[in-house]
Amino acid sequence: MLWFLIAKIYDHIYSLFKAVFKRNLKGIGFLLRQVKNDHILDLNGQQLYFNHKIAGCYVRLVNGKYTEIETHTFIQRIVERFDKEMTFIDIGANVGEMVLDAARHENIKFIYAFEPHPECAKACKISAMLNDYGQKIVVIQKVLSEDTKPVAFDFNTISPNASAIAISSDKQGSMVYPTTLDNELPNTIEHAILLIDVEGAELRVIKGGKSFIGRTLPLIIFEYNDTSKKYFTLENIKQLLGGEYSIFRLRNDGYLDKNYIDTWNCVAINIRSSFYNPVKAFIRD
Repeated sequence: MLWFLIAKIYDHIYSLFKAVFKRNLKGIGFLLRQVKNDHILDLNGQQLYFNHKIAGCYVRLVNGKYTEIETHTFIQRIVERFDKEMTFIDIGANVGEMVLDAARHENIKFIYAFEPHPECAKACKISAMLNDYGQKIVVIQKVLSEDTKPVAFDFNTISPNASAIAISSDKQGSMVYPTTLDNELPNTIEHAILLIDVEGAELRVIKGGKSFIGRTLPLIIFEYNDTSKKYFTLENIKQLLGGEYSIFRLRNDGYLDKNYIDTWNCVAINIRSSFYNPVKAFIRD
């Protein structure tokens, strides 16, 4: 319990330092990994299971704070303006932060959470049960890629949230057989928000969902930061999605623009999508 309290206090200092100086303090991961017991966290009124075996995944979460508030803000704005039932698909769900927040919305009727790391998938399942979302959330412990050919997957033991397909030649991992979005998602889905955070394999995931995307025209939120920029460009994404999709930067305030110099997450929207009008309201010059 002592290490848990110390980690929470330091995490608060860490968050304040990052907010003021835009830099990360070292040591928060180390402190979190000293916690040897599981806990139940309060995350914006919901119960989040703290799995001590992957404690490094809970930076900011340990104090009940979202890690990417702008993504939560944007999704909430869109869902509130969308008058149809929808499906939320989280690829790289980690410990379920985004999944839990999506589940609170009544018009999000079903959620698919893809998370290959066994301890992270376990955390997602327990959190779903703690909040009585067992019928709404399905956790799929599989790697997603562009096809089903075996790939090396790095199950990162120090930072499980950095687990990913070993794309570059300097990384190693366990050989696994991946699946694809087209193989996993039913044809009955009509309106979908697709969130992809897979440490540089976003392009592969989109390739593996080409039929699903062409059929449902989902709203796509994907990570595009220093890690992912090593493996693909926005032009690669544009060419794959086609000319009817436009790509925007997701800003820190939850609005969209086309300033691609400083990005963390980007949003792709099809002009024929039922999400187009709700999204258009949040685009800024």
